[in-house]
Amino acid sequence: MAAVAVGGILALTVGCAPQQPAPSSLVGKTLEDSQDGLPGSLVIVDLTPNVVHQPPAYNGGEDPSRWSVIAACRSSDDQGYILGVVPRGDATSQVNIDAKKGVYTSLLIGCKK
Repeated sequence: MAAVAVGGILALTVGCAPQQPAPSSLVGKTLEDSQDGLPGSLVIVDLTPNVVHQPPAYNGGEDPSRWSVIAACRSSDDQGYILGVVPRGDATSQVNIDAKKGVYTSLLIGCKK
């Protein structure tokens, strides 16, 4: 697995797996649970500034169980996923409701249309 972090965005290349889960099935999970077994590349975007109005904190070295996925999509090249995360403690019930409705997906850049 290769990883590169730049300005709150982390890109990982993970091993290939035969199934491609629907992005919506990843929303509401921890980053640790959602990234397990995803095929292709993985881009992680810290949505903390946009959602809870705090500075970004994700740097790729954090414990993935401390982050909640609040937005997810397939990448525009269809070669992986883009996940939007916030710290678990900031994923309030309202944030989780909005996340399940897809409210934060528009904050992700590079999603397949």
